[in-house]
Amino acid sequence: MGSRILKYYLAFWVFGFLFFGGAGIPGNPGGQTLYAQEMAGRTGYEESARDSDGLSEAWLETLRERPEELKQMYTADAVRVFADGNTFQGDDQLAALWTDQDLEVDSLATIGLLEPHDDTYRYEVSELTLRDGRTFRMLVIWNLEWPGPRRELEMVEEVRPVKNYREQLKVRRTQWMSHCNAHEVNQLVRELYTPDALYYNHRPMITGREALINTYQYMRNPRYKLSLEPLLVAPVNEKLIFEIGQCSGSYPGKYILVWTRDEEGKWWIMMDSNI
Repeated sequence: MGSRILKYYLAFWVFGFLFFGGAGIPGNPGGQTLYAQEMAGRTGYEESARDSDGLSEAWLETLRERPEELKQMYTADAVRVFADGNTFQGDDQLAALWTDQDLEVDSLATIGLLEPHDDTYRYEVSELTLRDGRTFRMLVIWNLEWPGPRRELEMVEEVRPVKNYREQLKVRRTQWMSHCNAHEVNQLVRELYTPDALYYNHRPMITGREALINTYQYMRNPRYKLSLEPLLVAPVNEKLIFEIGQCSGSYPGKYILVWTRDEEGKWWIMMDSNI
């Protein structure tokens, strides 16, 4: 297992250095926002799948051929996030969520693979299709440190059609930047985040508005400014959207936002991450 993971690990780094350096989404010229449902069948979509062979393909091969080793594809304290905001933690537990099911996987395609501020990580959105026709969208944070690529966080939800979200998300994203740049931490969190929102950044998961307000105190600095530019928006279903984008200003890295829609049709951030 170790030599096989090392092979994928080295292949991934060499390919990334030569072709895209982790700077953006494969098949995304110009850095414009990509919407996942528009990518199916495009060259960029297919190239993305090949670009990630060192990550998703190793994970899928292990699930299919050596399920008893799947825990080795996760960090010891890996986290699964569910759409209701609950979490599950531990390599054994996350591996069992897959191996305890009788899944027949037809295909796994990467929609986007991006390098965050820390180059020992990757953000990935991919699509898993089963032979029974069901499709699942996955959001994954990969840890590339030795002994090899491992999943540190994942979110997996079934895909269903979703409409009329782009302008709504744009408005909410603009509100986020407005509160942030006005140093209105309380308003930012209370008006944009769900009551049990999650924040993940190299530390145990932070949960809830009060904890997030405490974490975001650095935004009160009068010099703190931030802009958000979405690079990949991947709608999952009528209540869930994955977004990966680029920050500029006081923080130069990538961000992840997971949006959830309430019964009144308003979008809220249920998970925020930047590494």
